[in-house]
Amino acid sequence: MGNYIRPVPIGIDNFKKIIEDGYCYVDKTDLIEDILTRGALVNLFPRPRRFGKTLTISMLENYFNVKKRDENVDLFKGLKIEEASEKIREQQGKYPVISLNLKSVKANSWKEEYNLLKDIMSQLYYDYIEILECLNTTEAQEYNAILLKQAQNDVYQLSLKKLSKYLYRYYKQPVVIL
Repeated sequence: MGNYIRPVPIGIDNFKKIIEDGYCYVDKTDLIEDILTRGALVNLFPRPRRFGKTLTISMLENYFNVKKRDENVDLFKGLKIEEASEKIREQQGKYPVISLNLKSVKANSWKEEYNLLKDIMSQLYYDYIEILECLNTTEAQEYNAILLKQAQNDVYQLSLKKLSKYLYRYYKQPVVIL
């Protein structure tokens, strides 16, 4: 096969793309086992700028996300997490994941930023549109209002908490918020 030098993923912070396209990757999947065995409800990963925070979040999302279970079944083959106990490996693809990236929320006014935040919440609600079937009429109306970016301001204040509650109800699993 010869000597193959993997390309460096400069500017790429998508774990799945890096693995599937054969980029050079420093395996940090042992962090998954650390998170699961630590038992903390909240984990904070402070890192300096350009130190792989977004890539780490992408890795965690791809590992835990129930909606990506089938497409990501082989994504972690050959990585450190594969050496973890069966109990740890059973967690792959088990949880609903809310991945909230605020990188793009940059604007010149609060109103513009607020509209960008509404766009993000709308997309998150769209990503889990299947849960509408387990909502009552009032919840479904609020859900659709956020989906269409037409909700009142007070509805947005609790939108992340409510989405988490609805996901727990639908999937009957704790929700991972990244």
